Amino acid sequence: MRNLLLLLAAATLFGCGSNTNTNEFSIASVAEDAPPMARMAADSYAPSEKTIEQSPEQNQTAGQQKIIRNAHISIEVENYEESRPKLDSIVRIHKGWISSENLNNYEYRITNYITIRVPSASLDPIINDLHSIAKRIESQSIQSTDVTEEYIDIESRLKNQREVEKKFIGLLKRTDSIDEILRIESKLAEVRSQIESIEGRLRYLNNRIDYSTVNLNIYQKIDFKFVPEPMESFWERLKTSIHKGWKGFVSFILFLIRLWPLLIIGSLATYAFTRYRKNRSKPSIIKRKAKRNNKKSTKPSKVSDTN
Repeated sequence: MRNLLLLLAAATLFGCGSNTNTNEFSIASVAEDAPPMARMAADSYAPSEKTIEQSPEQNQTAGQQKIIRNAHISIEVENYEESRPKLDSIVRIHKGWISSENLNNYEYRITNYITIRVPSASLDPIINDLHSIAKRIESQSIQSTDVTEEYIDIESRLKNQREVEKKFIGLLKRTDSIDEILRIESKLAEVRSQIESIEGRLRYLNNRIDYSTVNLNIYQKIDFKFVPEPMESFWERLKTSIHKGWKGFVSFILFLIRLWPLLIIGSLATYAFTRYRKNRSKPSIIKRKAKRNNKKSTKPSKVSDTN
């Protein structure tokens, strides 16, 4: 078990470290106090001179610059409808394609924002051809980014990780312990995940290096002319208004008819409440009438006494 842990540590340090003496010192320090067999195994997985030396592909990359070139250009054309077929023809001639576009048609201006992808070698020729269809070049800029150092570093990391993967696969073939197999497979999964990430970044860089992006803004200015909207005659508008008013009245009546259950319930509730108030107020009305009658009956007697 101790030998296996030492081998895993040595392989992991080998894969994650750079091609410097620091990596060799880390592996050597791990193996310093280990048993002789484990030390021999660690030495066998330490970076060799063949690993440290650059491969012919890396030497070729080092001698060739990796540059990402993109352009932004804004041009005015005399007639957009006539210039668009010419633009499509220019893109096809240079073996490119349009990845996106956004067309806006305003009263004063027709504008289309187009993203074009072309082989990097065709960037300058396509810009020159775009000038040929332009009435006026409003703006133009070209950006160049050197990614040679990053590209070489990624290639080196990828090569090291693949070597680590091979060594872990060799360990799997030589062990029979289930526990050791699980540990190695866990490390192998981590290494393969790093390889996929590095390969993805390398594919992205290759795509950006091999193909340039042209962000094109092509537009046409339009002389604004006021065109009054055609209006209907007075009698036509009057008939339309009467028709809409009648439709609104019918809709209102139908809406009320839809509410007939509520109307019935509301009418019954109002009738019941009115009857209730009338019945409740009857005793008080009778009392008031009785008081009035008493007052009338007492008045003549008082008059007779005075006489």
